[in-house]
Amino acid sequence: MRVLVRYRDGFFKKGGNTMIVKLYRRWHAVHARNSGLVRDMTMANVHRLFLIGLLGSLVALAHLLNFGLLQPEGAVEALWRQRILFSHTVLLGVMLIVMAFGIWVRQRKITYHASFKVFQTGLLVFVLTLGIVVTVIDQAVTQSITPFILTSMIGGLALFSRPSKSILIFSLAWMVYAISLQRVITDAEILLTNQVNGFTAAALGLFLSFVIWQNKARTIEQHATILAQQEALLKTNVRLEYLARHDQLTGLYNRSAFIEAVHNHIETSSEPGCLIMVDIDRFKDYNDRHGHPQGDRLLVAFAKLLDTHIGNKGHVCRWGGEEFIIHMRKLSLSACEAHAEFLREATNKVHLDLEEVSETIAASFGVTELSASQAGGFDSAYERVDAALYRAKSAGRNRVAVTTLVSSNTE
Repeated sequence: MRVLVRYRDGFFKKGGNTMIVKLYRRWHAVHARNSGLVRDMTMANVHRLFLIGLLGSLVALAHLLNFGLLQPEGAVEALWRQRILFSHTVLLGVMLIVMAFGIWVRQRKITYHASFKVFQTGLLVFVLTLGIVVTVIDQAVTQSITPFILTSMIGGLALFSRPSKSILIFSLAWMVYAISLQRVITDAEILLTNQVNGFTAAALGLFLSFVIWQNKARTIEQHATILAQQEALLKTNVRLEYLARHDQLTGLYNRSAFIEAVHNHIETSSEPGCLIMVDIDRFKDYNDRHGHPQGDRLLVAFAKLLDTHIGNKGHVCRWGGEEFIIHMRKLSLSACEAHAEFLREATNKVHLDLEEVSETIAASFGVTELSASQAGGFDSAYERVDAALYRAKSAGRNRVAVTTLVSSNTE
């Protein structure tokens, strides 16, 4: 059966845009939405079980106490009292089971089980059946149908029941009620009156069931809509925050986010660090030869190379155009220079296949130290690393140049 279901779903997913496929997809979407609604309604009923069981138990105990103290007058009233006591003893037992089931579900924190639908349907049927039984029993001493009226109202209000199921259950309940009265009422006028009144009670219970179902369904759908809107808003905010802090092309930090990260590190750590500034050599010529789209692909590939190597050891930023800047944490100047040299060699090994021509790229690197104890902080370090990069490019490109704090002050 599961194989057939998978085959059916696969067929309709791949079936194109035929009318049958469109109708099936529409039905499937509605069915999925309704299934989720029924699931939510079922769990709402389950969460009510403890309260329903508690109130039902109190009602049963009150009746047992009241009729237990009643002194019957005659055999008919004694039999009536006995049957009333028995029916409410059954009610007490069922309500205790319902209350215990509600407690068990809460303690186990069960989110959903298919048997819950069977349980709630059985509970509704029991409540209506009890109303019919007690009404039939009461006909021995009174013409009142109050028990059926009350259980119809309670059945309609206490449980969320799907409209189609409610129609079936309340219709069957009234038919059983009407047939049962025929066996105990001999007066045709009284029988007709009670049957009509019972029909009104069942119809009112059904109407109440419709109303609370629709209200709850509207509440659930509104809640789902609000959650979906909140989720979409959260995703949008996350996306906007990401765009505000990252370069759109490469995904690296932009200037403002990078400077903020560096300042935060300087303020919270006394560990040494360094700045590495990188410029792709002859990038303008590359753009002129191959076009800006290919130039963008080069920038993305180079950014990935830098980010992969640096990882969680620091921050990488696209500073502008073909320039990148790196902040290395907890590393000495010599270690940072070694990293820059490694990146330079790795850049030379990058091959770009363009129009059946394999082309290599190169980059120049400037390196300087950065720590909280230095005067001028990031701004001063940025001036030094920019000067180092300029020296690397002036010396022939594709090389690493270092500017120390001492050499900068000497100059």
